Parts: sequence; C-alpha cells; structure tokens
Amino acid sequence: MLLPAALLLTLTGVFSLYSSWRRREPSPVRVIDGWLLLLLAVPLWVMLCGPEFGVAYALAVPALAAWGLISLRHQPLSASAGRALKGRVAEYPGTLRVLQALAQFLLVTAGFGLLGLLITNAVAGLLPFGMKMNLLLTLLIFPLLWASLTCWFLAGRRRWSSLTALLLASASAVYLFV
Repeated sequence: MLLPAALLLTLTGVFSLYSSWRRREPSPVRVIDGWLLLLLAVPLWVMLCGPEFGVAYALAVPALAAWGLISLRHQPLSASAGRALKGRVAEYPGTLRVLQALAQFLLVTAGFGLLGLLITNAVAGLLPFGMKMNLLLTLLIFPLLWASLTCWFLAGRRRWSSLTALLLASASAVYLFV
C-alpha cells in the first residue's frame, strides 16, 4: 500500500513541477504544490525501504520521472532550424585553453576533494567524540565542503587569491591532522 502512495505522490509532484516549468508564466501555486508533494513522498519512501534506500528512492524516482516526461515531450527541430544550425562554423579552442580547462578540472575534482577531506578530518579529530562519530561527521560534512570549495573557487573573479587561501587552509589542515 505504501508503494502506490509513494509513487503517486512523487509522480504527481514531478508532473506539477513540469507543467509549471512548461508554461510561459510559471504558477507559484503549482511549484509549491509540486515540492510539497515530493516532500510528502519522502516519509513514505523511508517507511517502505528504510532510511538509507528510502532517501535514495525519494531522490532518484523524481529525477527519472522528470527525465521521462522531458523525453516524451521532446520535439525535434524544424527543418529550417536544422539548416540554420548547419551553416554555423564551430570554433574549436586552442591547445592552451584546453590545458587550462583540464588543469581547472583536475584542481576542482582531485585537489579540492583532497583539501575538503583533509579539513574535515582535521576538524573532526579536534572534537571530543569517539572515532566512529568523527568518521561519521567526516562522511557527512566532506561532500558539502567539497562542493562549497568548488563553488567558491569557480564563482570568484580572482582565482589566484582564492587558490592561495585554499592552499593556506590545506597547510593548516595538514598541521592539525598530523
């Protein structure tokens, strides 16, 4: 009985958000209604599958449903729009720009991931909890810190000052961790 109710609430919430998104002027009532229905479905998923899998299903099912709605409603380009796109010449970036993008990607994924892990481990090690609680805190805070560091670096205009601050933070985290 819980599965049909969870599916119904989830699919109705996704459809409400989708229909609001497709209108020229989105309706705030539909948006609020959609999010409330999705939030009401979370406890049902949790009761059905447990907290770990319930939250995963509560996040995955709306994403798959939205993808399905978008793919069902997809309309191919008209012939005139296709011809207009064919006439454009693609500009390929130079080697230097590709290397800069690759370095930025590696810095954001590997570098900031390692930095976030170092900082959360160092801070968790200073707390008066047991080893299990410190590990749990690290596992919960690490992805949030990694995403925050990445957003802060990519949103800033002066990347060198951001990078310097992050390197100083990593040095202090290494000092605290060791």
